Amino acid sequence: MKPLTKKQQQWLWFLALWCGGLAAAALLAYLVRLIMGIAKI
Repeated sequence: MKPLTKKQQQWLWFLALWCGGLAAAALLAYLVRLIMGIAKI
């Protein structure tokens, strides 16, 4: 496998950060729901 080009590397970073952000947002939403459920608001 040949080394990645600069552009491919940038795309890889973009995708990794985008997926990470999506996962973090989903986790945050889940935690908020969990806390709301426990607090019975």
